[in-house]
Amino acid sequence: MRMTARSCYSVLAAAALAESHADGRPVPVSVLSERTGAPEDFLVQVLQGLRRAGVVESVRGAAGGFRLAAAPAQVSVGRVLRAAEGSGGFLSAAESCLRATAGAPGGWSDRPLGFVLSEMERSVSMALDGLSLATVLEKASGRRAPPADYQI
Repeated sequence: MRMTARSCYSVLAAAALAESHADGRPVPVSVLSERTGAPEDFLVQVLQGLRRAGVVESVRGAAGGFRLAAAPAQVSVGRVLRAAEGSGGFLSAAESCLRATAGAPGGWSDRPLGFVLSEMERSVSMALDGLSLATVLEKASGRRAPPADYQI
């Protein structure tokens, strides 16, 4: 599977906004650009897509910028990716596989590949919908929950 630059920067921008969520202040695009490495012009387009999908809010004015529309624990990576690419857009490499084999004699390849791709899409969607921005930040920072204490 491949992720587009739009998908990658959407996740990075959402994670950066999740880090700043506690103070409630909007984060300027220039700051988000520094944190994510995304060009400002492209990042504005990415953030506008996230805003239209209700993932982020924009605030106008001198102290304006963007902030998450909900708490990081309530925003899934799946939602961010669907906002960036549309439904299933992050499975573009798998979809190209199906298109490449569509001309097989009798169309037989469409059935097994279609099943595999639908299962893959379902699994990936479930995993990404279950992964919140709060979890991403927790895991990315290296903080780990204490090991389970098993006693008999």
